[in-house]
Amino acid sequence: MVDFSKLRVPTREEAEAQRQADAEQVFARDKAERDAACKTAITITLDHEPQMRATTAGETYVTFRGREDKASASLVAVYKLPLRTEQDQDLRSGLDRQLQEMGGGDRMSFAGKWSKRRWKDQAGQDREAWEFKSQHFARGDVTLERMLEKEVSVGGQQASVIAAREATRGAGF
Repeated sequence: MVDFSKLRVPTREEAEAQRQADAEQVFARDKAERDAACKTAITITLDHEPQMRATTAGETYVTFRGREDKASASLVAVYKLPLRTEQDQDLRSGLDRQLQEMGGGDRMSFAGKWSKRRWKDQAGQDREAWEFKSQHFARGDVTLERMLEKEVSVGGQQASVIAAREATRGAGF
């Protein structure tokens, strides 16, 4: 028997709703993976302003360099922008403004895990270094639990802001 309901072409509104639902599912999966990767938290004092770079794959990374205390060696915390921030211009511009306000001497907390990075330099020599793969960050001294708690509240707030924006677009504003 042929199921003719599967041959129906969705309306523009139905297709947009399905795209939005698919995107929300991808964003939720990304957030769950980020939260699961948070094994520890560190707090550093920045040596200078954060550096943002884009890869050829279209991902954006922010590199923070600083020290845990005055006597420690400099360390690197790398933050990969979440998918929602990459795709939402309002969230991206808010993050850009926040990063521009940061500089040397600022205290920052990061939630994530330590990872060893290996690469070859321009001379072809093998190099390796430990870096902190940050999943979330906050200004000041913030614990891992507080950062994850804050992300839950901020994530819900972002979703409601996006939903409100979509509702006003549909209303003709």
